[in-house]
Amino acid sequence: METRKTTPRCHPDNFSQVIYRLKTDTRARIANPNHGTKKYDLYYLEFKKLYNFTGHTWCKKAALLLNAMLDNGVFPNAFIFGQIIYKLCTFKFTPYLLQIFDIAVARKLTNTYIYNWMLVAIENSATPNVAFALELCKQAQSNGIADSYTYKNLIDVIAGNDSPDIELAVSVLESAKAHSRCNRHTYGSLIFAMAKSPAPDTDLALKLIKEAGITLPTLTENMRLDMRGLSFGYAYFTLKTQLAELLQHPDRDQLTIMYSVYKAHKNKPFKSYCGATDAINKILREIEDYGLTCQKHQTTIGTLTITLHKKQNNYTSRLFSQYQRPATVSESSEDKGWRPTRPGG
Repeated sequence: METRKTTPRCHPDNFSQVIYRLKTDTRARIANPNHGTKKYDLYYLEFKKLYNFTGHTWCKKAALLLNAMLDNGVFPNAFIFGQIIYKLCTFKFTPYLLQIFDIAVARKLTNTYIYNWMLVAIENSATPNVAFALELCKQAQSNGIADSYTYKNLIDVIAGNDSPDIELAVSVLESAKAHSRCNRHTYGSLIFAMAKSPAPDTDLALKLIKEAGITLPTLTENMRLDMRGLSFGYAYFTLKTQLAELLQHPDRDQLTIMYSVYKAHKNKPFKSYCGATDAINKILREIEDYGLTCQKHQTTIGTLTITLHKKQNNYTSRLFSQYQRPATVSESSEDKGWRPTRPGG
């Protein structure tokens, strides 16, 4: 096939201009990996070589490759679009990301990988757009390409708000269960959202944790609680339930917590939570809000001793039993516009 020259208005390393070419080029043939074309194999491998490049450097090199593909009459397929969306999501180049996604949808080149990374991009935005995430999940669901991570990422978007909508998150979990797309990661995201909410429902959380097959650590005889390796949600409900146990023993007022200390890498693209540390801080704030004072003593890195001063005996009933459970799935779906669908219906 004869190589077509790049139009003068499109600089070969300008990513915004190559997006315009992708929108308007109707002559290039979509690369099909099933045909084993040498052109496709070449460009696919070239895109994989860009994995270690970051930011605008990646955009320039990707623009050169995309222009070369279009010049040779080859249009990117779903796998290459998936790589592009993954990198744009990593760099948080939202305007480019949305335009590339729209092109993939218009050309019917979306797959599970693309939808999942779009949800991750929404989750890591400054203000996660839950309505847009719901729409994407519905599209993936209607196309039959929603997997367990699609539902997990949707719950993560809901949890990304300052006050997560737990009723909506529970309805998403129920939809994932109905489609047999639910696993421990899906439950973990919901537990995280519940722990982050202003009024966590401990009873419902413990029920879901048991349903997921997770066993929370308990206090040892020497009043030590090992929370190493726990995420924020599981660490929060572990500490909360074990504090309730501690308060039932009038002769015991001290426990020692062992937890993991994570250091965020400067090159890590997404926000990360030091699970146990955040859980401890949230629990201690709640203790102070309910009039029960405590003292912290940091013995070594990753080990913390908490001493409770039991001035009030109603801490357990006030902090652990005052919240109402979220509405049922059917009630929450009607209120929030999310209607879990059953497989085949």
